Amino acid sequence: MKKLFAILILFSIYSTIKIPFIEVDIEWGFDFNGFIKNLKSSIPTHIQNIQKKLEEFKTYANEKKDEAIKKVTDEAKAEYEKIKEDPIEYFKPIVEKATEAANYLQQKVCDAINKEQYEECRNSKRAMFAQLFGYVKENFQCSKIVQIITNVDKQNMEQNLKYILFLISAMTGNPDSIVRTEAQVMYDTMNCLEEKFNEYWPKVQAELTDEKKRIALKQDITDLMVQSYSNLINMIHFEELDGLIQKANDKTGLISDENAKKIHQGLFKVLSKLNEFGNKFYNYTANLALEVYCNPGNLEVGGDADVLFKSLDEKGIKIEIHANYLLRLYNASSIQYVVFDSPLVSVNGSRVTEGGTANTFVGITVYDKEGKEVLVKNIDVKDFKPIIYYKKKLYNSMKTCLFYNEEKDQLENTGVETDTKTFDGEEYIKCIPEHLTSFTVGSYKKADVSPSSSNAGTIVLVIVLILIALALLVGGYIFYRKKINSVDNSQLEQAFVNKNGLTA
Repeated sequence: MKKLFAILILFSIYSTIKIPFIEVDIEWGFDFNGFIKNLKSSIPTHIQNIQKKLEEFKTYANEKKDEAIKKVTDEAKAEYEKIKEDPIEYFKPIVEKATEAANYLQQKVCDAINKEQYEECRNSKRAMFAQLFGYVKENFQCSKIVQIITNVDKQNMEQNLKYILFLISAMTGNPDSIVRTEAQVMYDTMNCLEEKFNEYWPKVQAELTDEKKRIALKQDITDLMVQSYSNLINMIHFEELDGLIQKANDKTGLISDENAKKIHQGLFKVLSKLNEFGNKFYNYTANLALEVYCNPGNLEVGGDADVLFKSLDEKGIKIEIHANYLLRLYNASSIQYVVFDSPLVSVNGSRVTEGGTANTFVGITVYDKEGKEVLVKNIDVKDFKPIIYYKKKLYNSMKTCLFYNEEKDQLENTGVETDTKTFDGEEYIKCIPEHLTSFTVGSYKKADVSPSSSNAGTIVLVIVLILIALALLVGGYIFYRKKINSVDNSQLEQAFVNKNGLTA
């Protein structure tokens, strides 16, 4: 009863929240059915059922969609009450209902054209999500997640893990519905799943004796984790647009948020697992695509000139990498490039035309046989340096190629040459780095543009003002003392009118 009362209070609070009108077009969501079809291991029965129901749900009018979401949420509530009787037995039923409701909620799209209706729609979605989130949030604690994976059904840990991952994917797929406290739980949950992977994965895969099935399962699990990380990036974007995250630097658009940094790091850690599955191009969402190229073996110097070339027209990006050269030079196992919307940079659309930094990043990474990143700091041969092209028409105000210095948490242009090139009449910004990391383009030319640069200017200004104030105080004091002395001398002269006639 207390929990129901709390939910009613939350609903009334959300209904009064004034949501900033978002004019930036953020691409989010993904092809659920297409994603399911690409899975190589077994699919939980409830996911197959949701897959079928979603097709019908998409045809509903908004009012009927709300009724369907409420019905499933109420069913989740009924299962939640049973958890008190037997947490293990009723965990899966509540997760099934919560996953279904969260997938439905993704299909309720708020129309950004009408400001008033947009605010009303988002408040409604937030209230629905809050009620749903209330039934499962306790199980998102890191220690509980690992226990659920290994203990809820000890005979089928694979299903336990998939239940968790499909639920998180569904819930994080609602970036416009999540408030800060709920978002923090989602961030922490994904960080936990990534950090604890080597703890629970050996137990999960031990159930499978067939090596091919193990590989298929690991790829599906990795795909689900990558999908959720892509969703987290969208959550960061919405938090920024809602005014919950501030830019650390007005010039660059770099934002100051620890979650954004952890998402950036966590994404690359999960992506590194894809190297185990051979050469493949992955197009996860409109905001995340990558390719893995593995060492074919017997690499000779004669093959260094071969180019791995990819054109991502929808992002206006082309990439050239002398993969064989890098793999041979560093005795590496694989090389990977990823094009993604960065959680580190503002998504304010005006920055593309008015200045700042493009939040479309290109990461290039080389990995050794153990799957660890190989630090490539200096590619000496210019002809074999990678090249990243940004279509000028899509990045109008951008002038300079940049890279993200993770250690310093700043954007720099050191070691990245900027040029231009034309393809089929289209002009592109040509970025030629001598080292490998994550790259983008910006409208400014100065190197070492860090989040603290604007703060440094503020500090200098404060120091100058303090010095001026001290100077005024000292000057005032000197003036005051001179005035006092002048008054004292005048009084002395008046008291001794005949001072010149005095004798000793």
